[in-house]
Amino acid sequence: MSQLIPSHAVPSGGAARPPRVVAIDEISGSGVQVLDEQPDQRSAPSSSPFRGETPQSTRPDELSIERSQASDGRDTPARRLFDRMIGEISRVFVGQDELVLGSLVALFSGGHVLIESVPGLGKTIFVRTLGRTLGCSFSRIQFTADLMPSDITGAPIFDMKTQDFRFRPGPVFTQILLADEINRSPAKTHAALLEIMQEFRVTVDGKSHALERPFLVMATQNPIESEGTYNLPEAQLDRFMFKLLADYPREEQEAAILKMHSSQVDINQRLEQEVATVTSPAEIMAVTRENGNVRVDDRLLGYVNSIV
Repeated sequence: MSQLIPSHAVPSGGAARPPRVVAIDEISGSGVQVLDEQPDQRSAPSSSPFRGETPQSTRPDELSIERSQASDGRDTPARRLFDRMIGEISRVFVGQDELVLGSLVALFSGGHVLIESVPGLGKTIFVRTLGRTLGCSFSRIQFTADLMPSDITGAPIFDMKTQDFRFRPGPVFTQILLADEINRSPAKTHAALLEIMQEFRVTVDGKSHALERPFLVMATQNPIESEGTYNLPEAQLDRFMFKLLADYPREEQEAAILKMHSSQVDINQRLEQEVATVTSPAEIMAVTRENGNVRVDDRLLGYVNSIV
């Protein structure tokens, strides 16, 4: 990533100085604390995540989610909550640490996730497990070429008893929404998700309906098949916080998957019996609101802006 360093970041009179990094230390019920800036280490090799290359001994798919306390030994409610969520998800879903971490970051940041992977890597199981762990309602939309916008948002139907129209909510009235094979529907269908993902509201027949929070859209697409698929509109791609790539698990992870699922137990029973709910929508929203208390230094904002 050294080529991404802007030219003005290098002093004119000498060698490049490693950038000063502001690190987020913890999120707790009382607020978010930010560590002081790390001092310059001019004589030591730079270990900043903004400079240098990734060590050859560490591949992206070998990165693991740290589930231990911080180096200073402090333990916070947010860290314990995060560890509990990871622990429950790992009861059914093995590996894909970057996918799990990115999804949780998007959840607590009010964003959405686009997952790209070949079939058979457990995307649906992961989303269902996530919904049960969080105590959130879960819904799934299987995108097809003939899917209509009203199949997503809902539509008014005529009630024979009252002799009047009433609104029948669609599958988007949930908290964790799996948009499976989202690239198999045309842009007309995708347009129904634009307002939903941006404003967390649904407008039908001139009436706006608020969605329950938290609300997370997790869309999947298969990069291999091209027949019967459509490119996602730029406006919709802009509404995803992350595009996460799920790769095949490593050998030891495949062995763990075989051991875990060797018994003839239905996956629905496993989700009901082995995965516990460790949080609630109210607690998730409380942590999300605390994100607004994070102080970001102007120099860090300028650095990010220069890269983007």
